Amino acid sequence: MRDRGFAVGEALLAVAIALAVGALFVLIADDSPATAYEALWTSSVGSTNALAQSMTTAIPIIVVGLGMGLAFRVGLFNLGGEGQMILGALTTAVVGHALASLPGAITFVLAVVSGCLAGAAWAVLPALWEVFLRVPLVVTTLLLNYVGALLATYLAAYPLRDESGGSTLAQTAEIPSALQLPIIVPNTPLHAGLFAAVLAPLGVLWLLQRTSLGYAMRMTGLNRDFAETGGVPMKRTIVTTMALSGALCGLAGALLVMGQTYRYLDDSIVSPQTAWSGLAASMLAGFHPLFTFVSGFFLAALQTGGSGLQLATNVPLQLVNVIQAVIIAMVAVRLWLGRRVLRR
Repeated sequence: MRDRGFAVGEALLAVAIALAVGALFVLIADDSPATAYEALWTSSVGSTNALAQSMTTAIPIIVVGLGMGLAFRVGLFNLGGEGQMILGALTTAVVGHALASLPGAITFVLAVVSGCLAGAAWAVLPALWEVFLRVPLVVTTLLLNYVGALLATYLAAYPLRDESGGSTLAQTAEIPSALQLPIIVPNTPLHAGLFAAVLAPLGVLWLLQRTSLGYAMRMTGLNRDFAETGGVPMKRTIVTTMALSGALCGLAGALLVMGQTYRYLDDSIVSPQTAWSGLAASMLAGFHPLFTFVSGFFLAALQTGGSGLQLATNVPLQLVNVIQAVIIAMVAVRLWLGRRVLRR
């Protein structure tokens, strides 16, 4: 099955080349590639706990990758997934703590919805700038990442800071236990957010394939001028797409807070590069929702296995970043060549 020039074989080729480059770096470090990749495998999926850790890491990567990939499918270069995810996480933490006196189910829904709305609002802002002011979306979404991160740092460090624990970190108060996603595999960190990561790709696929909005989005992604000539309301489609994209990114932040950190921790999203790993997963999947689940888990497993790789060999865990960077480069070249062929 091909989708926007994507083929499973091409993705596997990109991964194979990236692993070969990684093996070369291992040899340069005077170690054995077989030993290195065995350690990577064992630390990422070689045991129940390792597999659960990889799946836990994959949850926000998959969801934010779906959000950013949805915009890319429509030809909208939403590079603001990080900022949208940060504000979604912060809003979920604040709303969840503030409404702790309400019944648990109501607070849960309001916390998740508020996180999605925060991400959507942060994504709609650059969409409106592009629609009405012709400001390039790729520039505004990228720059708003820094604005969102700095805004969240200020809020978590000063007006919303948790003073009860005496921590020096910029963080909000902990959300009530009723909002904390339950662990689904005992003695592991794997939580119920996994169900969201499984259902979200199916929901996005249904939206694209079974709704009139999805048809308008697909036509816009294929040829914006043709779609507009055919009667697609371009401005509304762009704004709606960005709202949905931002909402998914905000949901990723909400799942991170409710399933792992239980509060907003400053730099908890920026440092692990969760949003950019999500974009890499989406690119590797050719922006296909179902394949994004697979590629998101693969990249998460690389991150999880990096620590074990460093302990077992002389190779630093940054090798994982090298492998991921090569994959992105290979996919980017493939997309560029595909567009050249289409133009011809």
